[in-house]
This record gives sequence, structure tokens and C-alpha cells, in this order.
Amino acid sequence: MSRLSICIFLTAWLLSCSSTKESGDQVTNSNKRSIVHNPTTITPPNGVRINDTLFVDQTEISNISWKEYTYNQKESSDTIKLKFKEIYPDTKGYILLIDDTGTLSEESLLKKSTYHYDRLLDHYPVIGITLDQAKKFSAWRSMIVFEVMLVKAGIIKPRVNKFDLKKFLASKAYKKHKDKITHYPQYFIPSIEDYEILKSKILNKEFKPGEINTIERSVNHQKFTGLPMRPTRDYEIEADSKTLYNIIGNVSELTDKENLTFGGNYLSTQSDALKMEIDTISCPSQLVGFRNFCKWIRIEDIIIEE
Repeated sequence: MSRLSICIFLTAWLLSCSSTKESGDQVTNSNKRSIVHNPTTITPPNGVRINDTLFVDQTEISNISWKEYTYNQKESSDTIKLKFKEIYPDTKGYILLIDDTGTLSEESLLKKSTYHYDRLLDHYPVIGITLDQAKKFSAWRSMIVFEVMLVKAGIIKPRVNKFDLKKFLASKAYKKHKDKITHYPQYFIPSIEDYEILKSKILNKEFKPGEINTIERSVNHQKFTGLPMRPTRDYEIEADSKTLYNIIGNVSELTDKENLTFGGNYLSTQSDALKMEIDTISCPSQLVGFRNFCKWIRIEDIIIEE
């Protein structure tokens, strides 16, 4: 897959994933540039609005999203600087299954590497990720979504080579359109405080958790599919804009504090998971994935890591 085809794919993804549109978000030839000029009214891809400044993904990050990320890193000119372990999930050994005592102890026939790379499991949650890896994915995702917005607004053309944010901000194209480019979509790993805000919204029934995959269901799911975890959502039906799929149960979700996670997982009891408490799980782990939050920040507030 070429860099151009990736950009085309992501453009389609950006258009199709922003299903939670708000008044004034429709794109036309006459207002397409205003999307870059004033994007804060737009819900980011796969996201729903929590409040005036904060958005959350409807789903956990999936295997296919992580594969897109690793493929992009392979294409970049600075790949030689990246160590294998800095990009790839924990793929050593086999996926563990739930035994009769309700713990993970039985080795399946499914290698962890197969779980990550088999296209039949593309929509399952990515697992075996460290907090540092999740943060780097979030930074990459921010830059890719920003690039697609610039392409969609006609400010830059689709590139064959990797988009470089630092070079773009020093470019003639940016200087020419600076008045139209005011904000940047910053994806990030949420803090405990961010999850507390989300928890209150769920308790107030502003959002629904969807089907809750805890030990009461995961054992049966394992019998039928061979895996205790579920896909990030059912992609054969349209997403419900008020549902945060698997926010409770399935896999625990990383917070921005090392080894502290939110939401319980497929080994939790439903009563424990519904408490939506912060748990300690050593990562990387088969029990832990992650979900991005997003906020629009002003261009001058971007911090570019060297």
C-alpha cells in the first residue's frame, strides 16, 4: 500500500467515522476551508462529545488501527531509529484462556502474534501495549487526522512521503493559510480525572456502555469463539451515537498513570466492573487495551517531540 493510498483511505475514514455530526458540520465546497479555520464544532473521527472541549472514542483501539500505525512507521524514513519493541505489541507466547476457577491459565492454540495480525481479528481490541506505546500511537493519530483535514481543505496535496508536522508549520503553505489553520486535533491517553468525568456521564445515563463483557459472559463467548474478549463493536450495524462500546468490561483501558486502568475486563464480575473503579494491572497485559480521548488545541500550543 502506497502513502497516497493510505491518505485516501484515511480521508474516507475521517468522513465516515464522524457520524456524530452537529449543526453546521456538513462539508460543502463553499465552507470546506472553514473546517480547518474553526474545527472545534466538529466531532473527531470515531468520537462523541463529552463536554465543550473533550471528546472520547466510541470504541477501544483495534488491531487494524494498530497495524495501520506500524505500517506507517515502517514507511517512514526514520524507521531505522526505531527499535522493534518500541512499535510492536507483546507477541510472545499464546493467548491465555479462562479456566474453571475464573483465572487466565490455559494456553490456547492461538499465538499472540496471530491475534494481532490475522485479518479475521482486525476489529478485536489491541492488547499487550505499554503506556509509552499508546502515547506514541496517539501522537501519530493526531498528526494523521490533521494531515487529512489539510488535504480535505485543499491546503496540501496527498503525499507519497511521510507528513512532517514540524516541516509543515515552517512551510510556505502554512504561512499562506495561517489564518485558516487555528486548531489541532490532539488525541491522548486519558487521565483518571477524564475517566471520572466520563463515569459521571454514564451514571447519569447520558452515555450507554453497550453490552458488558465480564466473566458472566466472557466464558460463554470463549466457548463459541475461542477467545474471552469481544470485538470493539459489531460493525455490521450502525453505531449508536450515545453508546461507548465496551467502556465497561472486555479489556481494561489504560490511563495516563503507569499500570492504572479503568473499566474492568472480561475477568471482572459485572458488579465490580459497574463500579468503574481504577484498577492496578501490570502492563503490557492480555487484559489491557486502550481508548483515545481527544481535544482541539490551538496551533501555538502544539508540543513537537524530537
